[in-house]
Amino acid sequence: MSEYKIVDSFLSEKEFKVIHDTVMNYNFSWYYNSSAAYEDEKNSTPCFGHVLFSECNIYSNFYSTIKDTILNKININALIRSKINMYLKTENIVEHAWHTDFDFSHKGALFYINTNNGYTILEDGTKIESIANRMLFLDTSKIHKSTTCTDANRRINININYV
Repeated sequence: MSEYKIVDSFLSEKEFKVIHDTVMNYNFSWYYNSSAAYEDEKNSTPCFGHVLFSECNIYSNFYSTIKDTILNKININALIRSKINMYLKTENIVEHAWHTDFDFSHKGALFYINTNNGYTILEDGTKIESIANRMLFLDTSKIHKSTTCTDANRRINININYV
């Protein structure tokens, strides 16, 4: 069985509102990705991303907000990457390809921005529902996959990789 931990209402209502309202705003910058899981582009759907931190560099002004709220509540020795994922609504739920975030041992956390019928699937088939202000802690060096949703215009989460 996969080891994971779910923390609902991870942030205070005030902290969550700041993050939610910023990311859901039409002015927030999104960058096109041809596939949600690069290993299997033909069976995936296009998505959008916003890199906050990667390769020891800050790529977004929004990083400081995430650092002051989400990252400060996680026991992080070293941040590897933090990015925001946006999967667009599809007619039927599309399950993306199985993948690992990196091919070395590390930890991961997924913070869900909005509630929808999309989910995260762990290697043993466990499905974690997308519920706003939920944090999922998992080992992202083990296979998992994401999905689209059908009941909201988009599914958005923040992906954090760390040691």
